[in-house]
Amino acid sequence: PARPLTHPAVPNPSRSSMSRRLSMPSNGLAATASQVTEGWVVWNHKGPYVRTMGRYVRIPDGGEVFKHEKLAAYLYFQPEDGRWAISNIIGASRCWMFAQLQDSEGKVEQVKSWQYLDPESRKWKPDEHMISETWSRVSFRKPHRNSQGRRESAPVGAAMIPGLPALVTPRNEKCVRKDNAKSLERKEQLARLKRSEKAVRSLINENKTLMEQRQDAEAEKSRLLQNFPEEKERLEKENKGLESQISSLESKIEKLETETEEHEVLQMFVQGMQDSIQILEKQLEDIHKRSRKADQRMLSLTSAAHAEKEGQDPDDDDDLEPLHDAMNSRTPLGGSGESI
Repeated sequence: PARPLTHPAVPNPSRSSMSRRLSMPSNGLAATASQVTEGWVVWNHKGPYVRTMGRYVRIPDGGEVFKHEKLAAYLYFQPEDGRWAISNIIGASRCWMFAQLQDSEGKVEQVKSWQYLDPESRKWKPDEHMISETWSRVSFRKPHRNSQGRRESAPVGAAMIPGLPALVTPRNEKCVRKDNAKSLERKEQLARLKRSEKAVRSLINENKTLMEQRQDAEAEKSRLLQNFPEEKERLEKENKGLESQISSLESKIEKLETETEEHEVLQMFVQGMQDSIQILEKQLEDIHKRSRKADQRMLSLTSAAHAEKEGQDPDDDDDLEPLHDAMNSRTPLGGSGESI
């Protein structure tokens, strides 16, 4: 039987023939090739990205894209730039490390002349020791035992002969249950990954919305800052106008207060005049009473004097007629005669 050719866990950089090594069954029995795995192996980097060293496995239907076996790191080829790159995002132009190739198609088995981005200085630095090579691995399924407990096998290398059909053997219930359990576990993991992806997408959308709101707030802030001088000037003008209105209102209030005081003084003067008129009217009534009394007394005296002179001549009576006429024609004060 042929000796097994297995790829070491950490390849030796001095042996370039380690690329594309195939692992073969060593039990002397032919087996069925179930899966062929291809990829790249990267080593000899001593810088800040030492954890990204190791095996990268091709992603199905992903083209020239390979994923690290343990980390969320990707090795991919950029045909537009003609270079291989390593980063945490597939196809990203911003990467951790890259290697420029002369062949724009990237069909090589070994890549050197890598460069990496220094996290501190943010500058690209060359790495002369870093190497990446292609590798492949074929997984074989061992044949099952028959009813007599013997393994059913074919001649060595029969499975590798072109055109020869693969060996088909029935599987026992234990393997079927195990495969079903693995399939169910993979489905559960896929469901969890989908839920996680949905939650991450929701967070990304929420973050995007918050960023848009922040940009709108910053734009509004800048607009307010730009319009602040004009707004300040407008408010100052309005303030001055309000101050002038307040001053005019105060002057009007003072004028009204002055007029109110003058009105009160005038009311007091009118009240005093009315009181004086009432006093004068009382005095006028007293004068009328005294005048009547004086008239009555004069009439009594005149009549007495006329009685004393009855024994005189008629000519003497003619002398008293002017006096009687004067007494009768006299008008008391406050009557229909001349006003005071």
